[in-house]
Amino acid sequence: MAHSAGASLRLGIPEEKFDAVWDYRTSPLFTEAERVAIEFTVAASSQPNDVTDELFSRLKRHWTDGQIVEIVGVIALF
Repeated sequence: MAHSAGASLRLGIPEEKFDAVWDYRTSPLFTEAERVAIEFTVAASSQPNDVTDELFSRLKRHWTDGQIVEIVGVIALF
């Protein structure tokens, strides 16, 4: 997690957004697409059964199949 955190800052994530990640649900710094991606990531990395059909449907509203594969790939890597 520490390496990814440092990399996110080097790759251009603003520090204020990085600091607000735990408040992603309510922070105006995050788009709806980012919110659902973070929610999906937390669910999938905590307990894969936490990814409901409804959550996956919301993810597909904002992200292409290719992007979802990339998101899942990163989750699987870590």
